[in-house]
This record gives sequence, C-alpha cells and structure tokens, in this order.
Amino acid sequence: MNQLSYLLQHAPPGTDKVLHAFALAECLTDHVARPLYETVPVPGLAFGDFVSALRYSDIYEPRNSEWNIAESARQELNAKSALSADETKKVHALLLKAAAVGDKTKAGWETPHYLFTDAGLAYHKAAVGEIEPALQHYSNCSRGNYRGNQWLGAKFAEKQEQEGIIPPGSIETLFLRAMVLFKTGGRRKAMPMLRTVASSEKRQREVAIALHITANEDTHRHRYKEAEAAYLRSIEIGKVINHHHHVAQTEHSLANMYARQHRYEQAELRYLRSIEMLGALRDPFGVAQTEHSLANMYARQRRYEQAELLYLRSIEMLGALRDPFGVAQTEHSLANMYARQKRYKEAEAAYIRSIKMDDELGNRFGVAQTEHSLANMYARQQRYDEAKAAYLRSIEIGRNLGKDRHLAQVYRSYALLLQDVDPDEALWFLEESLRLNKKFRNRRGIQIVQKSIGKLKRKN
Repeated sequence: MNQLSYLLQHAPPGTDKVLHAFALAECLTDHVARPLYETVPVPGLAFGDFVSALRYSDIYEPRNSEWNIAESARQELNAKSALSADETKKVHALLLKAAAVGDKTKAGWETPHYLFTDAGLAYHKAAVGEIEPALQHYSNCSRGNYRGNQWLGAKFAEKQEQEGIIPPGSIETLFLRAMVLFKTGGRRKAMPMLRTVASSEKRQREVAIALHITANEDTHRHRYKEAEAAYLRSIEIGKVINHHHHVAQTEHSLANMYARQHRYEQAELRYLRSIEMLGALRDPFGVAQTEHSLANMYARQRRYEQAELLYLRSIEMLGALRDPFGVAQTEHSLANMYARQKRYKEAEAAYIRSIKMDDELGNRFGVAQTEHSLANMYARQQRYDEAKAAYLRSIEIGRNLGKDRHLAQVYRSYALLLQDVDPDEALWFLEESLRLNKKFRNRRGIQIVQKSIGKLKRKN
C-alpha cells in the first residue's frame, strides 16, 4: 500500500477531494490553499488542522515558503479525479483569481511564484476553457532565453495536450515543447517538431522562427534549395507580423548561406540589408556580428581592405559593449586574414590577443582553436619548434575537453608538420584523425586524411 492509499484509508471522508484540489496546483502557499480547502472542506475539520496533519505525511513536499503534493500522489489523485468537472474548474478559477489579486512583491511566500508566470496562467486558463488566451500565454513562454518558465510551460502543454484540453498539434504548444528540447540538448527530437511547425500555413512568430531554424539545419546539410525557400518564407512572415529583428537576423543567416555557395553578390546584399535594419533597431551587437560575417566573406574574396575595416569596426563595437568573447572571436578572424596576406607579425599579435582573452574568460576551446590556427601559420613560416608547441597545446586542451572533431583536424595538421622529421609519428596522427573522421562520418575529412596517408606512404 502506497503512502497516499494509506493516508486516505485512515483520513476522514472528503480528504480525497481536498488533496485533489491541492494537486491541481503546481505548488501552493497556505494563503492560497485556504480558499481551495474552503471550496471542498472536510466536514468538522478546520483548514489549519488539516494542513498541520498533512505536513506529517510523505505526500507533502516543502519548497521553502511554498509546498506541493508529491508528484506520484499528484498523478494518482488526478487519475482518480475525486472532484467533479465543475469543482475542478472552480479550483482552477480560484488559482487564477489568486494570480489576479496577488501581490507580486510577495511571490513565493504569500502567492506561489508560478501563478504570476505565463506557464501558470496558460495552464489554469486552459483548464477553465479559455483556450485562446491560454495559447497566447504558452506562446509567450517560448520567448527569450531558456528559463524555468519555459520548462514548466512545456510540461503543462504536453500534459494538457494528452488530456485533450489543448487541441493536439497547436502551433504554440508544439513550438514551445520543441524549443525547450532544442535548448536543452534534445536537438534530434526537436527538429521533426520544428519542421511540423514550419510546414504550417499560419503567419505567426513560431512559424517564422521554426522556418529559420530548419533552414539553418538544411544549410548545414547542404540542402540549399530547401534552406533558401525556408529563409525567404521566414523573412516574409517576419515582415507581415512586423518582427523586424527576426527579419534582420534571418537576412544574416540567408547571407551566410549565399556566401557558403559563393553567391557573393546576393550575400553582400543580404548582409548590408541586415546591418541597415539592425542599425535602425539600435542593436550594435547584431551589427557587430553581421559585420564580422561580411568581413569573413570579403576576406575570402581577397577584398582585404574592406574586410580589415569591418573587422576593426566590429572589434571596436564589441569592446564598447564589453563583449570580450566576441572580441576574441573577431581577433581570431582578423589574424586569419593577416596570415593569408603574409602579414605574419600582425597576424601573430592578433592570435595572441585572442588566446589571452579566451584564456582569461575560461574559454578553453576557443584557446585550442586559436592555438591551432597560430600553429598553422608558424608551420607556413617554417617556425617548426613554435608550430609544434602550439599544436601540442591545442591537442592537450582538445583531449581534456573531449573535443574529438577538433582533434581530428589538429591531428592531421600536426602530422603534416611531422611528416619530414618523424614519418612514423606522422602516420600515427593521420590514422587517429581518420578514425575520428570515420566516427563522425565526415566524408570530406575522411577523403582528405586518406589522401594525406597515401602521400606519406608513397614518400616513405
């Protein structure tokens, strides 16, 4: 016999209804629990006495000044449903009332904090039949960076879809659940859900964002035709709903794809459009990021003067915004361009500035990546000892962080440095690089390393 069954067997009649009412709330305070109790009271037993007794049970879980019914007991109470449909709606209505009249400055000890969130409002409004307002609150949950409100909203949305309270396949709830997965490492599960959202004919924020994300995925997989169509539709919806920041961001991503395809005129047009919009929106960080991307493209086109101007401007803006991480990334890109121009002294200084900033930020992977680039430059200059030291530093960090994709690249670069002085060791690093490329099914990486192995074996 579980704790709930034991408690109900020895408790006075009506206890099951009270516990079911309490279980409908994610969490409670005594202040908010009182009117719920008074809706379905246990005859002859005061609220204070009931809660005092409940605190001694295993189904009562304290949360500082809040408390809740244990999840296992909550599920059982909701399944048995001691309350009638009308009583259930009344409890949800009382919880909404508590949110409406509650003092937000006393959230957490007089009124449960979740009742003031979009997640809480969505859940309880849906439960009383206010579906459209509930969907709007669920939509609000998906905005911004990942936080507890998003996780809770996704949990509520999935539960209410399963119970048939929210229409299955609602764009707002499907998108919310997908984004929580996407932001918490469940990308593989999230993508099919996001593609479902992206296929909707509706013109709303969720569809525009889902189109942008799926287009990025298609670009990564070289499905450029599908990506381009999704980016353009995402931009179109963004314009319709007046989401100008989304339009600017998507223009940036579309430009990146065009640049990747060497469609430079189209890419430049989109980059400049994004920069203009972000400037009008007073988003200097967005401008700096996009100018960095445009500078990368100019550098690939050998339009070095234009690229250098944009890199330096991006560094200046990011410095003013106190974004050392962004500065470090841009210094790395600037150094790469200087190295291609054989401006080695300037390149070395920029690489070292990037490494120093990443090291101070604790961005060890950033350090490893820049050490690799610096080592490549030293190797081209035939500064063997310095190149070897930088490669080994990059390898050590990569191994400590478990960055096998990074190691696959550095192992090949280091092997090329070793091939004339220690061919056996060079072969070992190439074979390790091949193994890691095969692990990640990197066809291009496999081909490049196999070619290097073949050349080394023929040479020796």
